[in-house]
Amino acid sequence: MLTGSQAPYAGNEDRGSQDGGNNEPAGPDGGLTAEAAEETVQRVYETAESEEYGTSYDLLSQNFRATENVSEAGWADTFSELQSIDFVEGPDADVSGDTATVSGVTRAELTGQTERNTATWTLVNEGGEWKMDTITIENQEIL
Repeated sequence: MLTGSQAPYAGNEDRGSQDGGNNEPAGPDGGLTAEAAEETVQRVYETAESEEYGTSYDLLSQNFRATENVSEAGWADTFSELQSIDFVEGPDADVSGDTATVSGVTRAELTGQTERNTATWTLVNEGGEWKMDTITIENQEIL
């Protein structure tokens, strides 16, 4: 179970996968678009913020779920202290085949503290949708 500093908005570790769950048109090469990848990352956090944990969980790749050994209930618990989260930079995606690399900076209001996190998310194409596969927090500031 991901908790505390292991939360996807807080911590300095790699995290598993995510699914876009959107029906964005294919890019010029027939693959998923960078815009769809960016929207998927935003949806993971927007749905968690609004306590739609099942929807957020569905955006995680099978690899993320297995690597992190996280259930839907465990994913929901990850966000137990989250009050709000916004992107202050990005998200900005680059797509290469069936993988998207998304970068951005979030500001998360948690119970008792505010965090500013610079992160990179890796998404993979699972069944024609982007899924979050890893989360890497590159820099974290407690504000």
